[in-house]
Amino acid sequence: NLNNNAKNDNAYEKTYNTDSNQDYKDYKDYEQLQAKDLGKVSASAPKIQTRDNILDIESKNLIIINKNDLQEKGYTNLEQALQHQPYITLTPAANGQSQIDIRGQGLDASKSLKTFINGVPINPNDTGYGASRNGFALNGTNPFNLVDINDIESIEVLPGGGSVLYGSGTRGGVVNIVTKKPSKDYARVSLEGIAYEAKNTLSGKASMGGGAKIKDKLFLSANASYAYKNGLRPNEYTKNAYASLQTYYQINQKHRLDFNANYSKSYQFFAGYNNKFSTGTQEKSISQMKAERYITPTQATSNGMVEQDLASASLKYIADFRESLQFSALAFYSFSDFLFPDIAGDPSSSGANITGTNSTHNTGLFAKIKHSTKTNKLFVGLDNNVEISQANSGSSDKRGGVRYSGSLYVLDSFMPSKFFSLTGGARGEVVHYDVNRTAVTAFGQNFSFITQTATQKDTKANYAFELTPAFHYGENGSIYAKGEVGFISPSVAQIVNAVSQSANTKELASANIKPEQYFTGEIGWRDDFRFSSFMMSAYYTHSFNEIRYIYQTAVRNFYNLGQTQRFGFEFVSKQKLFSEILTLQESINVNYSNVLKGRDNTANFNNNSTAASDASKEGKQIPYAPLTKISLLANLQAIKAGKHRLNVFYNNSYYGQSVDNNYAVMNKGGYVLGDIGLTYGYGGFSISTGVRNLYDSFYVAYQASSAGNAILGTQGTRTYLAGEGRNYYLMLKYEF
Repeated sequence: NLNNNAKNDNAYEKTYNTDSNQDYKDYKDYEQLQAKDLGKVSASAPKIQTRDNILDIESKNLIIINKNDLQEKGYTNLEQALQHQPYITLTPAANGQSQIDIRGQGLDASKSLKTFINGVPINPNDTGYGASRNGFALNGTNPFNLVDINDIESIEVLPGGGSVLYGSGTRGGVVNIVTKKPSKDYARVSLEGIAYEAKNTLSGKASMGGGAKIKDKLFLSANASYAYKNGLRPNEYTKNAYASLQTYYQINQKHRLDFNANYSKSYQFFAGYNNKFSTGTQEKSISQMKAERYITPTQATSNGMVEQDLASASLKYIADFRESLQFSALAFYSFSDFLFPDIAGDPSSSGANITGTNSTHNTGLFAKIKHSTKTNKLFVGLDNNVEISQANSGSSDKRGGVRYSGSLYVLDSFMPSKFFSLTGGARGEVVHYDVNRTAVTAFGQNFSFITQTATQKDTKANYAFELTPAFHYGENGSIYAKGEVGFISPSVAQIVNAVSQSANTKELASANIKPEQYFTGEIGWRDDFRFSSFMMSAYYTHSFNEIRYIYQTAVRNFYNLGQTQRFGFEFVSKQKLFSEILTLQESINVNYSNVLKGRDNTANFNNNSTAASDASKEGKQIPYAPLTKISLLANLQAIKAGKHRLNVFYNNSYYGQSVDNNYAVMNKGGYVLGDIGLTYGYGGFSISTGVRNLYDSFYVAYQASSAGNAILGTQGTRTYLAGEGRNYYLMLKYEF
């Protein structure tokens, strides 16, 4: 997948030497697969362009969301583009934001699903506080939604696992965002507008970009955008500025360089949470909550500004020493900064000042050798990564430090016959921590404050391995079984705890946190028949030592759960009818996840019996992980003649219920979201218009409840954030 359309093939072939350029050959293979897979929800095994360049040994079911899917349906951001896609759900994050989730990770999605931009990891590597018993994770939000959708060529989704190739944090899977690469001279300008069914909600976005070829060897492109979006409630808004630069330099026939840089800055004013109870224990009706979607909560504070930065830069060197041997090295730097305010009305704050920041500098070098023959493909890689992070919760709890990780991995795919392949590999990792923490705690009736600091050095070793036999039949049919053991390394913030020695003393000490480990097993099948393709898989994931935190006396401390499990079923089918004029896609995701074994020992953690008993949640469902998602997508190419084109789409998804932090039900019975729209284009000009949340469905995007409110009707606090109601959009674009 070299991000070129077939119409650009001649220009591509003229620019590069096809005899020595393995990427071109992989592109040609990929193009042929595209013609067979009935539309990029792959019934074949397409290449996924990540830092491994070409994942052409992957036997699992994966999907590629191409630029036509992104541009022809009027999406204004990535969150909208992913909302109806197979495998993916969006879980709540900080102050109205969202996280990408796959296979029921819930609040742990930011640390257990790895996200890349052009092969550069952008997860907030110091995941801060992770999932908690009190509610929502006070950690840096995955900044995927800051990337301008107009600058994206494709999104590649690999569900469930990937530790051998991608290292820590892939229990849920891998998502790679591929930005547009310059392949021809171009320029683009676009204007967008959005309005909700409420006053003063008009929003807009301006975007422009361009690229040019210089002396046949050097390609340059740049993009910039600015978006302003009014929120549902008065005074709420989001502002986002984005810029990117890409260059590709062909040194000679065997050596080339690829440089990418992205920067985004976002400001969001968040008005706070509504209360689900009107008086006492009487919960509001759906109609009452629906009516207050556009009303600012009375408890909202003026300190509601959420700020987020994302910067990434990478330089990739590729050398084809001979047709069967390739070396690549990716040097990268990324910066993620997230500031969240103290928002009244969220019980997860426990009455404390939770204003905080989470920032991470991440730099590294990934080197890889690929050796290919007709029957065997071998990857050998060395990853080096240094992360410098700081996580603050108000003025009471500050953590910072350095995490260095070094990994060596080997992955081999052997295909002795056209009917059978066997893929296997292993990774070993050593992680060294150098951490400091400051905690300010209050003791006794007079609330005397004690400030303590501590430093901690620690070294941990992790391992991963996988084995995937696959049986191939017919032209594109394949049945596979995969077993994988993977891991999630602790973050800097999770290394030091504040341990109670008595009722009035506390000291900082090692948290003795173990790395999370998991086993995932999966069976899958894919095939296509004339105009139809399908993929299905069933999986089971068993995790050990999942990291949680607990709030006690103004500080947050960490512990390992015993065991959790996640299991489910996935099905994706696609049909192209009437000479590809009408395209239908159906998908079903069913996932159940729960805690099998709580924390075994609380005696050394603190002396608070309530906190200790709260640590065990055996049998409880993982919060914020929907049980079901069912989608139907339809796309009609109504006109495609000369320069004229008219595309009409309809997206419809059902989302099942889930539970919140204290296991109170969210969205009982589930809800349905439907989008409808059309895009008319003439040459380089296009206009898109449509309606999102067509049925004006009410749903809760986030909910948190106090411990006394776990059962409906009991006393306590339950706050929520409503999802977006019906809204309209109008988008104009011109590309030349």
